[in-house]
Amino acid sequence: MWKHDHPHHWPYQLLEELGHGGMGVVYSGFDPAIGRAVAIKVIRREESVSAAESTELKLRFAREAAAAGKLSHPNIVTIYQLGEEGGVQYLVMELVNGCSLEKTLSNGQPQDHQMTVSIVAQVADALDYAHGEGIVHRDVKPANILVRPDGKVKITDFGIARIVSQSVTRTGSFLGSPAYMSPEQIRSPKVDGKADQWSLGIIAHEMLCGKMPFAADNGPALMFQIVSVPPPLLHTVNPGVSPRTSEVICKALAKKPGDRFASCREFARKLADSFGTDSESTVTMRPPRLVIVDSVRSTSPEEQAPAPPVLRAGATKRNEKDGLTYVWIPLGTFLMGCSPGDSECFDEEKPAHQVTISEGFWMGQTEVTLEAWQRVMGTNPSRFKGPKLPVESITWEEARSYCEKVGMRLPTKPSGSMRRVRAAPEAVTARSARSHGTTATAEARHTKWVRSRRTLGDCTTCWGTCGNG
Repeated sequence: MWKHDHPHHWPYQLLEELGHGGMGVVYSGFDPAIGRAVAIKVIRREESVSAAESTELKLRFAREAAAAGKLSHPNIVTIYQLGEEGGVQYLVMELVNGCSLEKTLSNGQPQDHQMTVSIVAQVADALDYAHGEGIVHRDVKPANILVRPDGKVKITDFGIARIVSQSVTRTGSFLGSPAYMSPEQIRSPKVDGKADQWSLGIIAHEMLCGKMPFAADNGPALMFQIVSVPPPLLHTVNPGVSPRTSEVICKALAKKPGDRFASCREFARKLADSFGTDSESTVTMRPPRLVIVDSVRSTSPEEQAPAPPVLRAGATKRNEKDGLTYVWIPLGTFLMGCSPGDSECFDEEKPAHQVTISEGFWMGQTEVTLEAWQRVMGTNPSRFKGPKLPVESITWEEARSYCEKVGMRLPTKPSGSMRRVRAAPEAVTARSARSHGTTATAEARHTKWVRSRRTLGDCTTCWGTCGNG
């Protein structure tokens, strides 16, 4: 880790070090002159360059920062000032209350397509605006994309990466990982807006399947793949994505810039169209902590916690509120319905057909028991007695109330079509029970009251979009 000689006379109050990245150290700060909270990025010194080269780099950085500071767009972090104290340059910028996309993607799970479309559309709009002003970002990556709790996206570090990379590449290396670099950027520092579109395509691929399209054990091997190897078809990695979406991503990741979309906005529109989604919509995010406007590694204990492990099919967790065990059901495709010749098959289970689960969820390993119901709700509605028996004789609203109390969520009250949609998780439960030798569910099917309350039965398993919670 490099060391900074911090300026002694700041026109701003430094509050705390938020983190550090390839360009320098970022602090939260306060501008006492106008009473505004700010982010202050102290640019790292290049100790390996001569005095003349250092002066040249400072002049170039000042020009780039001045150009970026003229950008005025709702999806671009505002630069307030470029300054220098004690030979150290710094940038004063907008402080964003949000979560970096890098942190959101750190669990390796695919993201909801609506959130993906919304983020890609906002980033694309900012990129095309900057391209129109003659500025190419050159370092579009999740760490430089901040998402506020209301779903609004802010991008940072426009045009600044080129100056840092010019000094670094003198040693024959790249600044940071080349994972989001376009083929032409690997070959030459002279790029246009199509390079930013490639990077956005990589991000869209990562969001939709939870992994990068190119992966290797070392930088040279990774760069070879970026330059020479076609990206995998997205729908072969994530069955919940259509071939049409794969085609859109592949066009954005064309090796030749001229084979990509005419603009980033066009890419975003085509991506939204492939899902039948409005690219103008935004998706509300979970309220995160205050984060910085840089691709930084936080130095706070909270940010140093390891990323949550990737959940595998069959992973379990115990809910302390109701004492029941829940099983992780990942996204994927399975055969739902009865096997030919199944004598216990109900009419609504025919015919067997392929069903795709596009988003993973937690499902109760068993039906909600009377014991669990009493523990949460404090009542005993059931006609049948026994703490381990499934609860029954409850209304839809009571089931919804239970799920809310234990941290799950039910869809809207089911109509006929909703019953068909909700049959998929029920079928998953049945498959799990059979594969693990559980007979309670199968035996219960022969009980008259269970059969008559079949629609409500799958409600009481409280399957829902509780995600990784």
